Amino acid sequence: MRRASTLLLLLGSSTFLYVRALAQMPPPTLLPTLHDGAHHFDPLLGNFTYHLRRMPRPLTGSTEWTDLNGSGACYKVCGGRAHLDTIEVDGASGHSKS
Repeated sequence: MRRASTLLLLLGSSTFLYVRALAQMPPPTLLPTLHDGAHHFDPLLGNFTYHLRRMPRPLTGSTEWTDLNGSGACYKVCGGRAHLDTIEVDGASGHSKS
């Protein structure tokens, strides 16, 4: 009987020490979440006002510029996997839409 109580005492002590050692261990660190870049361009979504300058005859030595003013929008397509930009501008050369 004495041997059994000694064995139980040793088992209880070792279990207590094991639990105490676990309590002192730092918590496991979480792995960083990998970003797939799917939302990197989301700040570009919305409606915008444009003021553009265009050179009508580039590579000819001309220094003439044409001013274009208009508006555009950027919105999600394909379930949010892509963005589509639209723009409409007016200038001296007429109306342009893309």
